[in-house]
Amino acid sequence: GPVSNVALFRSNPSEPEAPNAPRSNLAERTSWSTFVSVLPCYDGGCPVTQFGFEIQEVSDGSIMQTPVWGTNPPDEKGYYFYSINTLRPGRIYKFRAFAVNEIGSSEWSEWSDELETHPFAPEAPTTPPRLMEPDAYNFTATWDDIPGNGSPVKEWVIQWSVDPQFSSKNSIREAKVAERTYRCNRCLPGLVMHVRVAGINSEGQSHFGPSASIKTLYDKPVQCA
Repeated sequence: GPVSNVALFRSNPSEPEAPNAPRSNLAERTSWSTFVSVLPCYDGGCPVTQFGFEIQEVSDGSIMQTPVWGTNPPDEKGYYFYSINTLRPGRIYKFRAFAVNEIGSSEWSEWSDELETHPFAPEAPTTPPRLMEPDAYNFTATWDDIPGNGSPVKEWVIQWSVDPQFSSKNSIREAKVAERTYRCNRCLPGLVMHVRVAGINSEGQSHFGPSASIKTLYDKPVQCA
């Protein structure tokens, strides 16, 4: 028989397929952020308008989710780029993404390759040093370790002064030490000494932490001839 007329049929759109695993840009990573790119797969017959990401810190398995972000124009290969700036220094991360169109959301993509952020200077101490064993001219200070931000703390700066604000350079005594204990010297008898500590790693020095104070003992009087 004769050929029939062509019948046209359009299926209803659906949620998009899961995108490809995100890619991170090693050249543009910092201690706190990186750019990730994501390439969508089939859009379900309806344009993809948003992407969301999940961030996993590899060391402890903890997961963070980003907001769902709208799309910017893709590059010539179809990749969409996003800046993720909630990372921490010296950590290893993986990323995965989902796509959104007007019908709904895709499944999660596969995880990306691992990315390590750059280390950074240590965090400042949060507790004051512990001071003990004073005599008229010396006392001992000890203190807690601090997070190294991806590079271990190898050295410490300890300062002690009669000035609680550490504003007068002439009144400040300072030492750099490898251990978390030090016998502070060159003090004067019967005065209150204030002490603070900062840590140093390969990336720099932390801010000084809170200070503690201790009073040196009085010295024996000198007998005049």
